[in-house]
Amino acid sequence: MPLLWRPGHPDELLYRGLTDDGRNRLGLVNVTTGALLPFDLPSELSAPLKFDFEVASWSPDGRRLVVTVGSSMSTSGVAPAEILKILDVADDGSVTGIRPFVHDPAADYEYFGTFTPDGTGILFASQAGCVYQAWLAPVDDPTAAVAVGEPVDHPMQCAMVNTSPWFGIIPWISPDGTRMVAITSEGDANLAGGHAGEDTVRLGGVDGTDGALLDLTTSGGLSWQRVAP
Repeated sequence: MPLLWRPGHPDELLYRGLTDDGRNRLGLVNVTTGALLPFDLPSELSAPLKFDFEVASWSPDGRRLVVTVGSSMSTSGVAPAEILKILDVADDGSVTGIRPFVHDPAADYEYFGTFTPDGTGILFASQAGCVYQAWLAPVDDPTAAVAVGEPVDHPMQCAMVNTSPWFGIIPWISPDGTRMVAITSEGDANLAGGHAGEDTVRLGGVDGTDGALLDLTTSGGLSWQRVAP
């Protein structure tokens, strides 16, 4: 997870660190004073620790975070091994609320959540069996998520040991909230050809329109460029 500036708090960066017992933790650092404020988050029982806080995204007002964590005893009955949670963060940096953000309890993974530019929704991706899909949901109702773009089916990767949701879809929403660009794995072709790092890039409207495969590949992340009005 990269360092993230906190919207509305120009001196504060979100960071991920390690506790003495090897767990990931989140906190804020004031770049002017050097003060550290670790978030007071309860430890997750039975959670795959490597998943915790791999990705985080601020709401536009800097008062909420959506984070990726391993599922745990605190989400009893929820099946995904990786889920999203929403954190409420007060102006002083204290965490005042934590709640699961789960669309489909039967999914294998739900991950890579980011806020929409207006703060009303969460764009995220899921893996269910061999099928990967991007979704857009109201921030307070993940069960109302609607599919964005086409699903990606990778049966060969599902048969692999230690397969990961990162082989499926990684979505980013545009600064104006109207389009999604997504890395989608080449899957079988890449594995057979020995080029597992080359993924395709798809572009389309969040309303499902104008889907297109771009004429480029990537072996890493990508981002939208913000321009002034």
